[in-house]
Amino acid sequence: MKRFLSIRLNMLIGIISGLVFILSACGGSGPGSPGSQGSENTGAKIEITGVNHNDAGFGDQGDNWDIDYIQDICEDGTGEPFGNDFGSFTFKATPLDTSFTPGNLHIETYTVEFFPQDPGAPPIERLNGFNSFTIEPTGDEFQSGNFMLIDVARKVKVAQDVTSGLYSPQRIPILYDMRVTFYGQDDFGNDFSIEFTRTIDLADFNNC
Repeated sequence: MKRFLSIRLNMLIGIISGLVFILSACGGSGPGSPGSQGSENTGAKIEITGVNHNDAGFGDQGDNWDIDYIQDICEDGTGEPFGNDFGSFTFKATPLDTSFTPGNLHIETYTVEFFPQDPGAPPIERLNGFNSFTIEPTGDEFQSGNFMLIDVARKVKVAQDVTSGLYSPQRIPILYDMRVTFYGQDDFGNDFSIEFTRTIDLADFNNC
């Protein structure tokens, strides 16, 4: 009888362990995964409180993310302003414990990934960037310089993939979820990262 109960108990433990593994595998970290990692090591909560989009055609778009992927010829025969797109970010770091003063947080590298909302949309290659920026853990906001988020080559590649018929998105503008992940270390060598995700749209916008 004791052996029978032990076998059933072992079976129950195995089933529970399997369910825990399956549920933990379903979490994922796709577009929209919020927040930062490493706060427990750096002693500071890191946030992105604002983002401005800058491009060659529209200038400072603020929170608008219309990305032009074709350079049109204007009536005077000149090409419309066309170039790389950048984002300036406002960061804030707040100490987790008021009795402890964390070290400064130094962003060193970042990545930009694009997840198409439409299965027929062209893929966009991930951008790996380098840009140094320091955030002081005072609870104040600090605005960064410009981080390049998508360059001309990637924009033109999307346009060529669509106009050639290689890809057939169901709608224009083409919608992507853009995820920007910043990586850095504090003064003591502790790693941290922070993410920003939002929807952007690519199309032939006339900036003449």
